[in-house]
Amino acid sequence: MAVATAINYRGMSGFMSRILRWEADAAGGPFREAAPIEWQSDTISALQFSPDGGRIRAVSGNDNPARYDWKTGQPDQWGAGLAAFDGLAAGPAADVATGWSEWRGSAVASLWNHGQPDSAFNELPPSPIPFGAAAVSADGQRVALGTKGGGDVPWDVRAVVHVHDARTRKEIVLLLGHTDWVMDVAFGPDGKEVMSAGKDGTVRRWTVPE
Repeated sequence: MAVATAINYRGMSGFMSRILRWEADAAGGPFREAAPIEWQSDTISALQFSPDGGRIRAVSGNDNPARYDWKTGQPDQWGAGLAAFDGLAAGPAADVATGWSEWRGSAVASLWNHGQPDSAFNELPPSPIPFGAAAVSADGQRVALGTKGGGDVPWDVRAVVHVHDARTRKEIVLLLGHTDWVMDVAFGPDGKEVMSAGKDGTVRRWTVPE
């Protein structure tokens, strides 16, 4: 068993962050502190374990998503800087990072398929509305993105779930029904269903078209 958390602070040259780690044996003994992962520039905004627990994924405002080997703590950048990333979803076959691109004036989501070179870090269609939630199916073939719009944006734009084909990066379906921000999304085991939770106090289950 393992636990990790990120701490952020302001140093002499700007914001910095570090990942603290603890481990316990399978028998459920006490947690012991493992060596922390090196300081990173800027603040870590999202942190997740890979499903097998062997790696940690992290994103921060410095535009560079990274993954770290749990045993060595060594980083491996897994995508080009496209935005100040603040959202992350880790899956067995692929990962997706979301954020906001100031120079584009749009939200972006980028997908990294495991086993492919970093040049295959694919950008999904941008959105004028920021993403508040992301999920990737177990087989890495589909990505779900929930929006968190504000201001005068109508609800049918502000609170939707986009489902994309990870191979073509085209949208499969736009799911409408929430009346406030989409706070979380998740795929069912076979990737054919999406669950979404909204700020409107509802949880919805959707069947994704083939």
